[in-house]
Amino acid sequence: MQRALDNGVTKDELKGLITHIAFYSGWPTAVNAGRVAVDVFGDED
Repeated sequence: MQRALDNGVTKDELKGLITHIAFYSGWPTAVNAGRVAVDVFGDED
């Protein structure tokens, strides 16, 4: 995710991607992606 942010992907786009992950690869995968996002985004959001 950090590399995506470095290359111009926005936080909102990543959040939308996590929603898609939930439906296509399952909720457990999306929850893990959300945890990574919290680590990457820090305390900003």
